[in-house]
Amino acid sequence: MSTNFQEGVGLTVSGTTTWASITSASGPNKFSEKYQVEITLDQESLVKLKALTKDFDILDFLNIKNKEGEFRYEEPTVRCKTNKLPTVWGPDKQPYTGFINNGSFIAARIFIKSWEMGGKKGLTAYLNEAAVLNLSADKVVSSGPSDELYSVKRPQVDPSTPAAFSPISTTNDLPF
Repeated sequence: MSTNFQEGVGLTVSGTTTWASITSASGPNKFSEKYQVEITLDQESLVKLKALTKDFDILDFLNIKNKEGEFRYEEPTVRCKTNKLPTVWGPDKQPYTGFINNGSFIAARIFIKSWEMGGKKGLTAYLNEAAVLNLSADKVVSSGPSDELYSVKRPQVDPSTPAAFSPISTTNDLPF
């Protein structure tokens, strides 16, 4: 079976998110100016993708690479993007407009299409819509300083005490 990527093919993939910029809260990615998300694919999605073609390994084209052409992540990860704000559904099956934290689990309807430019060829995964199935807890305080920052006890230093201003040791007593 050979899939015609010039016409494009649609399917649903799922996995863990990184750098999700696909909602009105996040806005488009600041560098690409596109709405995009990197999805580390689950096993079921890998099987679906590999079943699309026997002619080549589709992940050689979809897996995100660094500037040196090496895979950026240890696990197969696909960047899905679009120019327009996609529809995103929350875990409650209602429209979702908030931030999607790294580590959230989503399902995404994508459209894979081939491209050719400047003598190079490739495949791009375009994002049609997504559903946040499990929203990862926010690990970054974004609504002001954390109480934890202000619960640290400040040391009391008396400037009149010589130890407070003792000179730095001139001997190198480090173990390396």
